[in-house]
Amino acid sequence: MDTTAPRSALGRRLVRGTAVVVATVALGLGLSAGTAAAEPKGGGGGGGTDCDAFHGHMADARFWIQAADRLADAGRGEMADKAQAEAEHSLGEAKGALGGGTCPPA
Repeated sequence: MDTTAPRSALGRRLVRGTAVVVATVALGLGLSAGTAAAEPKGGGGGGGTDCDAFHGHMADARFWIQAADRLADAGRGEMADKAQAEAEHSLGEAKGALGGGTCPPA
């Protein structure tokens, strides 16, 4: 069988139709991927939410709160107050990262 023989009209139409379907699917997948990549993190909560920054600042606040508790228990009141101030700063930064939006729990 000669593979270079001209194709029938039906064969050419099938090849063209298949190429159109493949191109349409590729275009659709590309557009949907672009749309998904354009959505903000955290499910599109809106309001300029940066969930990674929010969770990072909350982790920092948790660390400083625990440090303040340990320092207070050890009788280091001045150091505990400084650690508490750091915790409050981290909480303020987390609130700013939310920007009025919401983030899913980490």
